[in-house]
Amino acid sequence: IDQKSQVMFKLWDSIYSQEEFNKEISEVDGFLYLFNDDKYLMTASATALDAIIHKKYVFTLSNPAIDSLLSDYPYVIRAENISDLVIKINEFSENKKIEAIDNGYIDRFLLTNPLNSDVNVVNKWLS
Repeated sequence: IDQKSQVMFKLWDSIYSQEEFNKEISEVDGFLYLFNDDKYLMTASATALDAIIHKKYVFTLSNPAIDSLLSDYPYVIRAENISDLVIKINEFSENKKIEAIDNGYIDRFLLTNPLNSDVNVVNKWLS
């Protein structure tokens, strides 16, 4: 990690509290995901949902699972390789604010929502 970079980051040396997490999330423009296709070919990381829930931009390398999970999320910036991603991040303007996102859109990803299709699939597997 380049400590002198203009990219803000937070490192925790232990498990963070929900309050710490929410505070840090409120101060960032987006999430950076570099998921490896070998590990995330058929499954997407739940951390990608944090970007939706907290209404943040997603900067990511193209990945089938993440592309599927975030297919209709309007604030995804995809790149095919690291060099392309670097260019897109450097071109990103802090003035690009996220417009209001309907809470109904976010609610469909919550595990507490009985209409969440992923929860329904897991419940069927468990029954």
